[in-house]
Amino acid sequence: MTLDFLATRMWRPWSPDHDYFEIEGFDLGNGSNQLEIVLAHSEGRPRKDEMRRIWKDRRGGRPNPVLVVTTYDTDSVALCGPSGDSPPVYHDVDVGVAERIVDVALEKPDRFAAHRFLGEVLDQITDDLVGLRNQGLLSTHELRVGVPHRQDWDDAATKADNALGADDGRELVEELGYEIEPLQGGGYVLRDGAKKTAVAVFLEDDEAFEQTKDRFSGKSAVSYSLNKADNENLQYVVASSGTTLRLYTTDADAGFGSRGRTDTFVELNPDLLTDDMAGYLWLLFSAEALRDGGSLEEIMARSEDYAADLGERLRERIYDDVVPQLAEAIAESRDLDDPTKEELDQTYRMALVLLYRLLFISYAEDEDFLPRRRNGNYREHSLKNLAKRIDRTLTDNEQEFDDDATDYWDEVMQLTKYIHNGHAEWGLPEYDGTLLSSNMDMSEAGAELAKIELTNAEFGPALGSLLIDETPDERKGPIDFRNIGVREFGVIYEGLLESELSVADDDLTLDDGNYRPAIDDETVDVEEREIYLHGQSGERKSTGSYYTGSEFVEHLLDYSLKPALDDHIDKLKGMSDNKAAEHFFDIRVASRPLIPYRRWPNRDMGVDSRLDSEKRF
Repeated sequence: MTLDFLATRMWRPWSPDHDYFEIEGFDLGNGSNQLEIVLAHSEGRPRKDEMRRIWKDRRGGRPNPVLVVTTYDTDSVALCGPSGDSPPVYHDVDVGVAERIVDVALEKPDRFAAHRFLGEVLDQITDDLVGLRNQGLLSTHELRVGVPHRQDWDDAATKADNALGADDGRELVEELGYEIEPLQGGGYVLRDGAKKTAVAVFLEDDEAFEQTKDRFSGKSAVSYSLNKADNENLQYVVASSGTTLRLYTTDADAGFGSRGRTDTFVELNPDLLTDDMAGYLWLLFSAEALRDGGSLEEIMARSEDYAADLGERLRERIYDDVVPQLAEAIAESRDLDDPTKEELDQTYRMALVLLYRLLFISYAEDEDFLPRRRNGNYREHSLKNLAKRIDRTLTDNEQEFDDDATDYWDEVMQLTKYIHNGHAEWGLPEYDGTLLSSNMDMSEAGAELAKIELTNAEFGPALGSLLIDETPDERKGPIDFRNIGVREFGVIYEGLLESELSVADDDLTLDDGNYRPAIDDETVDVEEREIYLHGQSGERKSTGSYYTGSEFVEHLLDYSLKPALDDHIDKLKGMSDNKAAEHFFDIRVASRPLIPYRRWPNRDMGVDSRLDSEKRF
């Protein structure tokens, strides 16, 4: 056979017995128990089980990380590894991207660095932006769609060309237009001309961004540098590990989700960038980018606008489509032709529990709290994978949701069960809790959901409305829930708690946000006998206005929780290690809520309704 994949490398011979593959050989990384790369060829798209068989044969129970690379056409390869009982398999990986990944991995100083690198980059391999890792600082949609269409994109790519050839982090930073100066007390400051722009940290080969080190006063390089940036009143930290750059901000409110400052960043590895992605380096990391009004500030602002718009669209669809669709489907499955108020309330609780399950899983998958990117078995059964299938169905106008099939419902219920109970082959520990339970003693609504079954035609539209983003102009595809802040979920949650289901006695129309019977030729928004969602005063939806504003929460944390924790830690410092461990959890913090108490969720929602007002916060 003829293989052009990394043809300059000397592949060591290895001849296992595999019917479907030709084995070219293997190559080794650095250090003891080093990384091993196996190169194979298949005449067709390789099966996952066969890829894993090669991987297991080569690993042989040893600690070495192993990556199997299988070529099968002129443009794509499949990858399997580098670890796990059932290592993930990635198909249709661009040949050039795979070559760069293997080259960089083999040059890492030891197996730990190689394994860490592969784990991070393979998490992104199915994304559009290999080499660019966004950890909540920016909108992934803005990076993927908005940034390449900027007017300065081509100019930025040209400016980045020289920097891409840098041999190390310092040279790369200098090529991006900075002057590097030592900082008093350790670290470095980056200057753009006369102005200080950011604090910089350059890691050694055996160091990691999150690893604590004595030279960083027992902190991680990132924590140390963020503290330095605070002291210097600078907004940014640029951290370098080789030529891989990370950008952090000292602004605790920047980014999306619930991460802290050390976990919110954007990372770029020049060795993995394709030529048509070079503009990202200059637009995100250069001295020009970090200036007041520079490209980074613009991209961050557009990211915030996109996230706000996305959150609003999702909120609208949940109120207008998802919950009514789920409620109607559940009511029909329960044979509720003329439901009573009690039956409607129970149906509503079931619909909300199902909605919260879907939101929890979606957010946890995109935030990597669930192993969608780390475990091939989980990925195949993930909610994100189901969302992609539904998106394809919605995109093809000739396809309709099947009125006889129930595979959407079956897959969601199975996924819920396995996350709740744990599943070793899917890389899931036992999460337990109330939200995902079908035990009547823990969740009445969950137990009732376990008794019913929805068809794809009943469940599919609600899933599509929840998981697929679209505007009047275009369908944007599966939602990246990392772009939706936790506070947005809180607004949705509060609004739904202030709402209820009813059956329309007449055709209804919306009049200044409130439902009333339609007259003559007025637009009918809810048909007679249709189940609809409304606020307790008859308005179309509640706004969630009782959700506590962020400025009040920050004030409460600063002047209540933080002092209490500081006092507790000071007490522990005066104890022996054993005594401190014994008293570590001897702290209670109680605060009256800053919001009026309205209707608190019951245990089906995962919160005990018996909490007194002192504990509701």
